[in-house]
Amino acid sequence: MNLAGDRVAIGAMYNDGTASDAGHVRIYDLKPGAPIMTITATDGSNAVADGATTNDATLTLTFTSSAATSNFAASDITVSGGAISNFAATSSTVYTATFTPSAAGATTIDVAANKFTNSDGINNAAATQFNWTYDNVGQLFLRSL
Repeated sequence: MNLAGDRVAIGAMYNDGTASDAGHVRIYDLKPGAPIMTITATDGSNAVADGATTNDATLTLTFTSSAATSNFAASDITVSGGAISNFAATSSTVYTATFTPSAAGATTIDVAANKFTNSDGINNAAATQFNWTYDNVGQLFLRSL
């Protein structure tokens, strides 16, 4: 293994049974694959599952990368049905943001492929889209009482 720990040589002294030193050596690169971003959400204190319907006015989003990155930004996030604010890095793999829906209905939060890189310069794979439905009917009913 080399000093960086990302390349290894594997070989045998011999491969033909003669005990000569004419063996085969294979060199393998151990660089990780494309980093993957996982998107999760809470209502401030409780987890909100992907595909859930709630009447929360905002969601706190957490974006967790499978590898360290220094160039993930709010502009890498695509949303429908709302807006992202308060984007912040808490580490080189964890980022948070607030999602505010623009109206009742279905919303999506996504990170497309090739938006950021890991420390080896490898582009990210597409994230699994986070889906949430904002249902403000309960809030409207309570306000009218």
